[in-house]
Formats: sequence, structure tokens, C-alpha cells
Amino acid sequence: MGRAAPREWTQEILRTPEAISATEQITHSSGRVSRVSVKAKFDGNFFPVVGSPMVDEIAYRRSDLRTISATASKGGRVAMTETAIISADGQSLTFEFSFVLSNGQVKNARAVFEKVSK
Repeated sequence: MGRAAPREWTQEILRTPEAISATEQITHSSGRVSRVSVKAKFDGNFFPVVGSPMVDEIAYRRSDLRTISATASKGGRVAMTETAIISADGQSLTFEFSFVLSNGQVKNARAVFEKVSK
């Protein structure tokens, strides 16, 4: 996306068969820290996203036990789509993103997270 990779990006995701609660903390390459959180159901309806400059709301669907897809909007327009896939061993999480920039250009990105025990 033309930006430097973050210094650190932590995701805490709690899910049930019906819902998800996610909080992320990103320490950007500049040292600035941002926090984003959402609580939503896997019903395709939009729920508010707190702390994100990129999206206002997000709608989730769960296609199977390891895969979640989402569409997020900003100002009523689609701003991002994502798919999250948990590895078969449950030790990693891969996000595939598509961002819609203000000029309409689409940028794709991928992030892989490793599970860390508390």
C-alpha cells in the first residue's frame, strides 16, 4: 500500500459460533499507536467500528469454522473487504484485505499473525 510496515500489530479476537469481538493495537513505523475495536454478529448486518480512520462499520459472515469474511464501509461506501482464515492447527491467522482508496483504486494486502498464549 506504499506505507512502511507497522512495528507491531496485535489482534485479540474472541469468537462464538454467532459473534465476534476484535481489538487490534498497531504501533506504526512512526511510533504512533492506534487501537481499533468491534463487536459484531456473523449475520451480514453492519456494526460500528471504534477507532478506525479507514472504516465506520463492518459486516461479518462466517462461511465455516475457520473462515470469516467481512465488508467494511466508510461514509456509506465500501472501503474494505477482508477474509480471515485460521490455520488447521489453530496456530496462525491469515488476513487477506482489499482496500478501496479515495480515488477508487483497489489495493490488496495480506497479514499473517501467530498465536501467542497469554
